[in-house]
Amino acid sequence: MELWNRARGFAEEAAKRSQYLPQPSIINGVYLHRFGITQELREFVEGITITTFEDFPLQDDTELSDVPAVSNVRQDLTEWQEKHARLVLSTVKEISRLRYEPCPQVMKERKFWRIYFILVNNHIAP
Repeated sequence: MELWNRARGFAEEAAKRSQYLPQPSIINGVYLHRFGITQELREFVEGITITTFEDFPLQDDTELSDVPAVSNVRQDLTEWQEKHARLVLSTVKEISRLRYEPCPQVMKERKFWRIYFILVNNHIAP
């Protein structure tokens, strides 16, 4: 019984302390907006399909395909695009899903991000 009470006390204390930790699911709305993550973008992205990417008339840049990727984001993007890509992958599940379907089997990651930024150009303002 003593072990149960100690475990319960530990759990209660952990719950109290966790209230003061930043919530990963709550990202500052101003920060998201600064990098183009808006409700308008989310709604637009919901209409994008894998076919949109596969049928998009853009050729791969094979000579630049060896640019490294860190955290699933290409390093040949601008700083703003890189931050936008990281945020959109972590907060908009549709893009995260779309990103993992074609890359790298169907298309190179560079092509995916080029198409993505062309598609959302009117919905974001870097």
